[in-house]
Amino acid sequence: NCDFFIGVNTLFGVFNLAPVLPLDGGRAFYASIAKLFSENAAFLILKILGTVAGVLGCCIGVLLLIKSKGNFTLLLISSAVLTANLSDTG
Repeated sequence: NCDFFIGVNTLFGVFNLAPVLPLDGGRAFYASIAKLFSENAAFLILKILGTVAGVLGCCIGVLLLIKSKGNFTLLLISSAVLTANLSDTG
């Protein structure tokens, strides 16, 4: 039973490192690419990447919702990522 919780916690940690802006991985990725490009270009790159990841995650989330008959977790998280990336402030 303890292995299950360790696995879930590890999965959340790895997911949080995804390079999309609302997540910590997006902030770290922004800091890295802002050194190579201007801050505006880095922000635009991350907004595009986050929007693509959000749309892809929503599509997979819908399929998961249909297949699992009720698991909407990925759809919920992906829609939050998509909403954050489509907003003006990021």
